[in-house]
Amino acid sequence: MAVSINYDEKRKKYVWRARASINGKQKERSGACKLKREAQDTGNKAYNELLRQEKASIVYDNNLTIKDSIKEWLDEYKHGTISVKTEKIYRGHIKNHIIPHLGNFKVTKLNRITYQKFINKLVEKGYSKKTIRLINAIMCNFLDFMIHEMRMIDYNCASKIKIKTDETNKQEDEKNMFYTDDEIKLIFEYSRKLIKNTRNEVCADFIEVLLYTGLRISELLAIQEEDYDAESGTMSINKQLSPDHQINNPIFTPLKTEDSYREVILDSRTKKIIQKRLLVNKKEKLRLPPNIIQHNFIFSCSGSTIGRSAVRRYIHKICKASGVRYHEKHAIHAFRHTHIKQLVEAGVPQVVIQKRIGHSKNSAITAHYMHTDNKMNELASKNYEKLISDRF
Repeated sequence: MAVSINYDEKRKKYVWRARASINGKQKERSGACKLKREAQDTGNKAYNELLRQEKASIVYDNNLTIKDSIKEWLDEYKHGTISVKTEKIYRGHIKNHIIPHLGNFKVTKLNRITYQKFINKLVEKGYSKKTIRLINAIMCNFLDFMIHEMRMIDYNCASKIKIKTDETNKQEDEKNMFYTDDEIKLIFEYSRKLIKNTRNEVCADFIEVLLYTGLRISELLAIQEEDYDAESGTMSINKQLSPDHQINNPIFTPLKTEDSYREVILDSRTKKIIQKRLLVNKKEKLRLPPNIIQHNFIFSCSGSTIGRSAVRRYIHKICKASGVRYHEKHAIHAFRHTHIKQLVEAGVPQVVIQKRIGHSKNSAITAHYMHTDNKMNELASKNYEKLISDRF
């Protein structure tokens, strides 16, 4: 059900055709215009008229709220058509943002001004542009369903909205995306001071490997002993650990994208850490019953994966002790961004960086760190000075 436009060579005109289903029967309108834009506008008007006819024939609840309808939309219509991870993200944003602000509005009464105010509130609260766009995409998808499938509304007020991101918040958010060299030194220094038990020691090793490899936390948590090749000094990234996993029943899921499947060459420091963990795990296997250790996680404690919550708590503890500001939005992922930034500063080509960290060729994150800053300008100046001194 839509409007189609085709050019008729014999008539030298653009033929439009509008189709809609009314009470289970296909209704159609058609015509021809000299200009394509005129044909599109005329076809849209005819299509909207067909929709109004269908809407008039449908009996629906005028008092239906967004809170009730968006839950039903997700449970009955979207469930099974999107991944488990995506559905969980949808539910989180619906519960935490959409329902608290828009839930009590009637579907038929929501307008663009009210919706734009909702978007502006998200901006004021400091949410990133990416997060706001995702929340808007959920609402846009839902309202499209209410237009084309339920015939309750005539237009989508979530389309073409404006996200007026505060530049101050944007700059602050960019700072939160990575740790400075001084912050890294303090984190590692205090990390070793805070080791008081086995779990802390595993977490200390874990955050170092996060920095040295640039892996996502879900990828590193899923690393098993068979994924490490001591002979070649590489680590195979072929799965990730689901956030919904249970300690005794870990759930492995496919990686984020096809480009995420990769072999990462490890530096000497990382190889030492891995060898140390393998030795500790070997001792654990001798100490614990055989049924306890079933998955051979490299970063494990008492036979089980340490989990992201343990890592987050440990980083928070280190930041508090060292005076390093805790990165609320990117506490763990900032290690990955720091790794990317360091590779850029080392002069590693963009395509090599993307392959190492599992980003696509058009990755915006990698490109973000390729821009010049003071450190990059200094490096460029030194490299160029060396080049010309060698040549002339």
